[in-house]
Amino acid sequence: MLENLLIVFLNTKVRLIFITVIKEKIETLTSDDRVNVLIVDDSLYERGRSKEVELLARVKDYTDGKYKKGFGMLTFG
Repeated sequence: MLENLLIVFLNTKVRLIFITVIKEKIETLTSDDRVNVLIVDDSLYERGRSKEVELLARVKDYTDGKYKKGFGMLTFG
């Protein structure tokens, strides 16, 4: 129980540090009169007919609620 609480706390702390670093990097790329935006997209790269592909997994597709073969793809823009 204490280990789970510690893991949640550390994950939260790591996320806050990560967000702070990303925010500082983005702010240096734009001028003060622009809005700073970071778009994060977690899409499914579907490989429905593949059988033996390295790191292939069953990933939940949240558009229809079904599990499909493929990869989770994280895009920053």
